Amino acid sequence: GLREHYKKEKDGKGEARVENLDELVTAARNFEPERPDGEEAMAPLDAFLAHLPVLREALSWMEQHLAISASQWRTWMVAGAERVLQPLAAMGGALFLGALGTVASFLFMLILLFFLVRDGQPMLATFRSLVPMDEAHKERLFAQMGAVTRAVVFSTMVTAIVQGCLVGIAFALTGLPSPVVFGVAGGVLSVVPFGGTALVWGPGALVLAAQGHYGAALFMTAFGAGVIGTVDNLLKPLLISGRAEVPTLAVFIGVLGGLSAFGLVGMFLGPVVIALALALIAFLGEQEAARRAAAAPKPVEPVVTELPMKAPAGAPPP
Repeated sequence: GLREHYKKEKDGKGEARVENLDELVTAARNFEPERPDGEEAMAPLDAFLAHLPVLREALSWMEQHLAISASQWRTWMVAGAERVLQPLAAMGGALFLGALGTVASFLFMLILLFFLVRDGQPMLATFRSLVPMDEAHKERLFAQMGAVTRAVVFSTMVTAIVQGCLVGIAFALTGLPSPVVFGVAGGVLSVVPFGGTALVWGPGALVLAAQGHYGAALFMTAFGAGVIGTVDNLLKPLLISGRAEVPTLAVFIGVLGGLSAFGLVGMFLGPVVIALALALIAFLGEQEAARRAAAAPKPVEPVVTELPMKAPAGAPPP
């Protein structure tokens, strides 16, 4: 390097001094670091390709027919990896803050659940007293809200069991291992709004395709997307409407709208909000019907006057 070509000597103060400064600047401009030759640079790639004969043959074919060398592929792969890793590195802080927010939300939920369990009845009584309705309508409203809430919880549990059983059946039919374990995992993940059971049968289909079982992989994908993924959208509204006085279409809209608006909580909150809106509309309809009946004019009953009947001729007077 430059230290080998140019020597430094110390002046009287002990500081380093470089001789021939112009020559040093020129040499620095023309300096090129030593680089390994092509064979040394390709040695790590050759060692990696030795374990992947299929990829090595593909690269050799492309080099012969398409004039694309392995070094060009390596350059493209490095550039692509940089493009992928740079956004991921930028997202690291956001992911960390998101994880902290999730933990904080979970702790807040536990604290809120504790106080709701301990002081739920007094809070409900206070809230009920603030509702501007008569006692009959309050009783009907809270009874319907409770019925819908219990129906939502019941339908969620039944749907999770059904979807878990379907996932286990799909794994057993395609020959994948541990169908019971993956069925339980599918039932647990069925309550996740986005992904759900696809987080179980999707990797199963990929494993089947990687093993060369393309027919089984196609069956797993079709059965998962067509049956497992849609049974909850059909079964849950039917179960809720069967246990509560809410139309099936309204429950269906409440479930989908709640999931899109509130996430996982919306699966429970959506039908409850729909039931509350329908109950209030029904109460307003009853009040309007009663008001119209009271304002309608009452029909006037006709007054019937009885005329005296004439006595027949020759009859004695009464």
